[in-house]
Amino acid sequence: MHMNHHARWKKYYDALVQYEQRFGDAMPPISHVEFCSSGEEVNLGNWVSYMRTRYRQNALSEDRIALLEKLPTWKWGPVRPGPKSHDYVVLRNASIVNDHDSGMSLAQIAREHNLSRQRIHQIVRSNNG
Repeated sequence: MHMNHHARWKKYYDALVQYEQRFGDAMPPISHVEFCSSGEEVNLGNWVSYMRTRYRQNALSEDRIALLEKLPTWKWGPVRPGPKSHDYVVLRNASIVNDHDSGMSLAQIAREHNLSRQRIHQIVRSNNG
């Protein structure tokens, strides 16, 4: 079945809403795959990254910008490496601890967050203090 662009966008957006409710932020890692209520998998991390790129290219419609900005934790960044805000680090660390608690290996988490395994280990240790 061919899905029109609007329906496909809505499916990804709904997946992002679901992700935000579960993790407390609208910043899935680039490789994150979300399972929709339909049982379908969507490459949510890639989609979010693509939305930010389209926004920077002024190629995202006003209504889609408004929908994304309606999400309490939506950010158009961090899109480039740079100093991370305190809030970002707190959310990232919570996500790392959550990944660890759900059985992901230090190597997987390190890849996901682009940090060293040693750093992941420190974060997990200090947050389970």
